[in-house]
Amino acid sequence: MRVRVIAAYALALAAIVLAAPAWAQDSDPMFKVTGEVRVRGEYLENLADAEDHSDAVPGADDSYDIWPYRVRLGVKGDFGNNVRAVVEVQNFGYFGNEFPVKTAFSGGPFPVDQNDDYFPPYTQSTALYQGYFEIGEIGGSDWLLRVGRQEHVLGNELFLGDGDFYNGVSYDGIRAMLDKEKWDLNLFYYRLYEPNGGCPTVFGGPCLSDTQEMYGATLNFGIGMGEIEPYVLYVRDGDTTGGFSVYNVGARWTRPSDGEQVFDWNLEAAIQDGDSKPTGTIEAYVAEGWFGFNFGADKKHRVHVGAYLGSGDDGSDPDKFKAFTSPFQDSWAYNRLGDSETGDLVQSLGGGVTDINAGYRFMGEKNSLRASVHNLTLTEVAGAGSDEIGNEFDAAWDHTYNEYLTFTAGLAYMDFGDLFGTDTDAGMRVYGQGRLRF
Repeated sequence: MRVRVIAAYALALAAIVLAAPAWAQDSDPMFKVTGEVRVRGEYLENLADAEDHSDAVPGADDSYDIWPYRVRLGVKGDFGNNVRAVVEVQNFGYFGNEFPVKTAFSGGPFPVDQNDDYFPPYTQSTALYQGYFEIGEIGGSDWLLRVGRQEHVLGNELFLGDGDFYNGVSYDGIRAMLDKEKWDLNLFYYRLYEPNGGCPTVFGGPCLSDTQEMYGATLNFGIGMGEIEPYVLYVRDGDTTGGFSVYNVGARWTRPSDGEQVFDWNLEAAIQDGDSKPTGTIEAYVAEGWFGFNFGADKKHRVHVGAYLGSGDDGSDPDKFKAFTSPFQDSWAYNRLGDSETGDLVQSLGGGVTDINAGYRFMGEKNSLRASVHNLTLTEVAGAGSDEIGNEFDAAWDHTYNEYLTFTAGLAYMDFGDLFGTDTDAGMRVYGQGRLRF
């Protein structure tokens, strides 16, 4: 069944690509083919448990390498009268996640040359990544309506990101955009999860989940020195026994680094308020900020200092959930919590994270370099435990081979703190990547 789905996607997209030139000659529609091929090699050492394995038995050390890939192919169509559409499919996985020959362990006899994974989790997938149409200048106005599966990035990706370093994030729903000269407005509704057939249960037990939805509104306007963007996101799970409903209300003031001005900055803060069923309330907050200084010829050099503060929960009030969690934060964006992603892991497990950081960046015509240091701690500590997550050093190099192909190499070195115990060893992540986009 899975092979048939993959083949159907491939054939449908190939038909669109092949037919596009003919359609463009016979009628008004214009088409553009887009795509991406990304391959990355990573070596990770001691990032799974932070323990010192120097005296462990051979093979017990948690060091390994992995080669993830992502391939996208899409078509953009312009059908006149401000009607456009995007269809994009993608496949992702890692080297070796599909056994290349027919064996008794590969899950079945077909196809004989390429079988599905034989060990879960099944990380390889081919699916529709984006598929939407949009109508602009509705009724002669400045409104644009987009309907279907789509990416959506909010600000600096503190709440909504595109997961570009990995396999992407897209949402199913409707988005209305009003673009004026000095301000713009976004209104959107996304259905995040829909369990077809009603609320699923296990062996007659309680309802596991129900429809999950997100409503949102954002406003963006310039003020002379940067731009202001207030926003409201409402996320809910209709589960009557263990669901939640939470408002995320915040704003950011940012002046991006564009290679011209001396100073750039970003200041953003938000609160979370809601309910967690059957009893309990959600009361959390997050604040993030950085200040950059650009100098040298053509402002190619930049230094910055910054901080990230996500509220934590010390467990003193069991009916209140005070640890900040973001719906779809892109922690990799802007080197937010360090490239080892230890800080992101702690946050995802319900720990409030505080990150004090500083860094340097050089932007050349073909090459760019960046380096940063992070001091990561828990915002709140339960009992008499330690708050020290650790100190991290990150460095990365980017090379633009031509307008389509780029290469990246990076290092993240994590010196774990007392939060993980006293018998710890440093962790490391080394990666190299090639990405071709057209």
